[in-house]
Amino acid sequence: MPVRVPFGTYSRLSEEQSTCSSDQSVKKTYMSNIKNPDELWTLQKAKLKLTFRHLHDADLYYDYGKKEVMMTQLQLKLGKSRPELNLLLSEL
Repeated sequence: MPVRVPFGTYSRLSEEQSTCSSDQSVKKTYMSNIKNPDELWTLQKAKLKLTFRHLHDADLYYDYGKKEVMMTQLQLKLGKSRPELNLLLSEL
């Protein structure tokens, strides 16, 4: 059964990685190959919005130099402590 990967990722994956049978390992490989922080944050935002349906784009807006403000707002919106929020983001 062929592995489905997002469009444009074949150039990022080695031949060995692209032929693996597990979708999960391909997703982890794809996430680890992202070098651009903006692209990584875009993917993390999408996953957060899928997990927490009550989050909106305004809740996840990141302005350079104001990460603390966004994280505080997320803490309040999700009802999680800072370590819990950091763990949640690192697991995405």
